Amino acid sequence: MSTRARLVMLVTAALMPAVLFIAWLAVRYTADEQGRHRAQALALSQQVSTAVDREIVALQAALEALATSPALQDGNLAAFDAQARRVLQFRGSFVAMRERSAQQVINTGLPFGTKLPVSRDPVVLGVDREVFATQRIVVSDLYVGAATGLKLVLIAAPVVIGGEVRYSLNIALDPARLADILIAQAPSPEWTVAIVDKRDRIVARNRLHERFLGSEATPSMRESTAKGDRGAWMGVTLEGTTTVSAFTRSPLTGWRIAVGVPQEVIDAPRRQLASILGAWAAAALALSILLAGFFARFVERPLERLTRAARELGEGDTVTPIATGLREADAVGDALADASALILRREEDLREAQRALHEANAALQRRVDERTADRDRLWRLSTDLMVVHRPDGVIVAANPAWTATLGWSEGELVGASLYDFFDPADAARTRERVDGMERPGGSDRFEARCRGRDGSWRWLAWTATEGNGLIHGVARDVTAEKIATEELERAQAALRQSQKMEAVGQLTGGIAHDFNNLLQAVSGQLELIRRQAGEATRVRRWADNGLQAVERGTRLTAQLLAFSRIQRLELRPVVVSELVGGMRDLLAQTLGPMIVIRADIAAPGVAVLADATQLELALLNLAINARDAMPEGGALTISTALCRVADDPELKPGDYLELRVADTGAGMTAEVAARAFDPFFTTKGVGKGTGLGLSQVYGLARQAGGTARIDTRPGRGTTVSLILPVAAQGAPAEPPPARTEPTSAEAGDGARVLVIDDDHDVRAWLVESLTELGYRPEEAEDGPSGLALLRKRRPDLVVLDFAMPGMTGAEVARIVRQEDATLPIILATGYADTAALSTVLGPGTILLRKPFGQSELAAAVRRMLDAAASQAAR
Repeated sequence: MSTRARLVMLVTAALMPAVLFIAWLAVRYTADEQGRHRAQALALSQQVSTAVDREIVALQAALEALATSPALQDGNLAAFDAQARRVLQFRGSFVAMRERSAQQVINTGLPFGTKLPVSRDPVVLGVDREVFATQRIVVSDLYVGAATGLKLVLIAAPVVIGGEVRYSLNIALDPARLADILIAQAPSPEWTVAIVDKRDRIVARNRLHERFLGSEATPSMRESTAKGDRGAWMGVTLEGTTTVSAFTRSPLTGWRIAVGVPQEVIDAPRRQLASILGAWAAAALALSILLAGFFARFVERPLERLTRAARELGEGDTVTPIATGLREADAVGDALADASALILRREEDLREAQRALHEANAALQRRVDERTADRDRLWRLSTDLMVVHRPDGVIVAANPAWTATLGWSEGELVGASLYDFFDPADAARTRERVDGMERPGGSDRFEARCRGRDGSWRWLAWTATEGNGLIHGVARDVTAEKIATEELERAQAALRQSQKMEAVGQLTGGIAHDFNNLLQAVSGQLELIRRQAGEATRVRRWADNGLQAVERGTRLTAQLLAFSRIQRLELRPVVVSELVGGMRDLLAQTLGPMIVIRADIAAPGVAVLADATQLELALLNLAINARDAMPEGGALTISTALCRVADDPELKPGDYLELRVADTGAGMTAEVAARAFDPFFTTKGVGKGTGLGLSQVYGLARQAGGTARIDTRPGRGTTVSLILPVAAQGAPAEPPPARTEPTSAEAGDGARVLVIDDDHDVRAWLVESLTELGYRPEEAEDGPSGLALLRKRRPDLVVLDFAMPGMTGAEVARIVRQEDATLPIILATGYADTAALSTVLGPGTILLRKPFGQSELAAAVRRMLDAAASQAAR
C-alpha cells in the first residue's frame, strides 16, 4: 500500500470517531424516540381503556335500572318493552330478555308481540349461563345477533323475581359507538387504536372500523398480549403497517385496548437528521483526502531510499547509514545499518551453537542406547510374564517368561489374541476389565486363569496400564498362593462344622434332659389321676402340677422358635418403663432375697417396637442369667437411655432406646463373650441349660429392627444391652402382658364349630372341650375332608391346625376365604412358617398358639363369634 493511501487511511481513521459519534447520536435519538412513543402509546391505551369502561359502566347502570323495573317485576312485559325502548334513545342498540331455555321474551329490535326465536348464538348462550349461575352482570365478547344479524357486544344482567333469577336481561352495544370513542381519543389519524375482546376479535377500531370489525387480531398482538395487564411490543397491523405498540387490559371487561404508532412516524425525524449529518461527513472526508495527497509527496522520496537499503540488507550486503533530511527516515536508515552489523555477529554465533547441538545429540543417543539395553535385559530376565497388545487383544510382544511359566514361545504368541489364553469362564469379565484400561492413564489389577501349552491352567495376577495406544501388562504366577488359600478355607469350613456339631451335641443333652423332666412330671401326674380318679381335691392338684410342666415346655419351645425366627412376633409400641415396673414383683420372686434389684429409667414413657410378651421373656432370661452369675448374691441394675444412631453396620439411622441389664457377677472372658449369642452355646453343665436364652434375646432384638450387645470383663460383671427402635410418636402403646390366671369362657350358644386337625388326640380334646363349653362341634382329620364338610353345611366358625400333611392349614384357609370371605377362622399352631402365615392372617382370622388351655380356647371362640355377629349386624 502506498504512502499516499496510508495517509488517506490515517485521515479517514482520524475522522472516523467523529462519524461514529454522530451515528451513535442518531441511533440514540431513534431509541429515545421509540421509547417516547412507546410510553405515549401505553398512556393512551390506559386513557382509552378508562373511556371505554365509563361507557360500559353507564350501560350497566341502565341495565340494572331496567332489571328492577316495577313493570318487569309485576310481569307487565308490554310496559317494560316501552320503557326499554325509551332507554335506547340514549344508549345501546336494542334490549333483549331471555328465559333459562334461551327463548327470547323481549327484543326491542322487533315490534312487541312478534314471535321471537330461540337464541342459538354460542356467545349469547354462554353469557346467559354465566348470568344464571353467578347472578352478576356479564359483558360478552363480540357476537352476531340472531334477530338483527348485526355484530354487537352484549351486556347482560340477572332479573330476580321472587328471590329467583327468572330472566337474563341484555342490552346490545353497537361497536361503532366504541369506534367513535377511539377516534376521539387518537392524537393523530396515523395512529391505530383498537379494542380486542377475550376471543382475540376486533371489537372497534379508529381506522377502517367497518372493514376489520370482527376480524382476528394479528399473531404478534395475540402472543404479546396473552399475559399481563399491560405491555409493549413491535408488531404489524392488519393493514401491514409496522408499529411500536402498547396495550392495557380492562379490569372491567377483560378486553385489551391496543395502540400502535407507525414506525414511519417515528423514523421521519431520524431520516432528516441522518441526511444532514451524512452530507457534512462526506464534505469533511473529501477535504481530508486532498490534503493527504498533497503532503504524501514529501514523504515518498526518503522511503524509496530506505527501500533500496532494505533490499541490500536482504541480499547480505553491508548497509551504511542513510541521510534523507527526514528525521524518521534517517532513524530507520541507522537501524538498518545496525541490523546489518548484528546479522553478521549472529551468523557466527549460530554456527557455534550448531556445533554444540551436534555434540549434545550424540551424548543423548549414547544414554538412550544404554537405557534400551537395560530394559531389554529386564524384559528377558524377569520371571513375571510381560505382554504388549493392542486394544483388540492382539499380542504385539511377549517376554521369555511366557515360555518358562506357560510353555508358549514368542512366535506362537505374537499375532494371537490374548483373550484366547484366558479361561472361557473368565473371558467376558477379563475383556471388560481390559477394555476399561483403554482410557488414557487407566490401569487395573485383576486375577484370571490362563491356559498353558500343555493344557494346564495357572492363576495369574495381572497389572496393566494403557500408553501410546497399546496396553502393557505384567502378570505374576499366583497358583501356589491360590491353592494354599483354598486349603485354608477348607480347613476353616471343617473347623466351623466341628463347632456346629459340638453345639448340636450340647443342645441334644440340654433339651433331652429338660423334656425328660417335663414328660416325667406330666406322666407321673396322669398316673396318679388314673389310679386315684375319685379323689377330686388331689386330682385337681395333680392336674395343676401337670399343667405347670406343660407351661415349662411351652417356654422352652418359645425359646427355640424365637431363636430360629420362625415364631411370628407381634411388633407393637411397648412402653419399656411400664413393662419393667410391672415385672418387679416377678423378678423379686424369681431372683430371691440375695439379689438386690435396682432400676434407673432415664426415658420414662418412651415406647419401642417389640413383642411385649417376648420382650418380657427376654428380660426375665437376662435376669436369671445374672442371678446364676452371682451365686453368693449381688446387685441387678435395669436401666434405659435414649440414643441416636447415624453410622452403625447393624442398625438403620434413627432414634433407639437402650435397655441395659447389668450384674455384679464374675463376668466373662473375651472368648466366652464372643460366643455368648451363639445358639446352643452354654457354660453350664449338661441338663442345666440349653444355650438358647441369649440366642432368644438376640433373635428378638434383630426381628424388632434392633440388636443386642455384651460388655463384660472377668471380675467386673456383665452388662447386656438391648437396642430397640423407638416407636413413632402418636402410636398407641401396648400394655404389659397380663399375668392373671385364666378364667372360664362364657358359655356357648350352640354355635356350630368345624374342627380340622390331623392329630387324633388333639382333635378329640378340642371336640370334647367345645362340647363342654356348649358348642356343636364337627371334626375332620385333614383339609380335603374338612372342606367337604364345610361345603355340605356352613359352620359358624372353623378351628384349623396350621401344620398338616398334604394340604396345609394355610392352603385350606385360602380356599375357605375364596368361597366364604366372612367365615371366621382360628389357626392353631405350635410351629408356623411366618411367610405363609402372613398370607392368610387378616380380618376374620386369628392365631392361637399351641399348647393352650380350655379357657384360652373358649375366649378365642367367643371373640371370633362376637366379631362375626357384629360384622353381620352392619
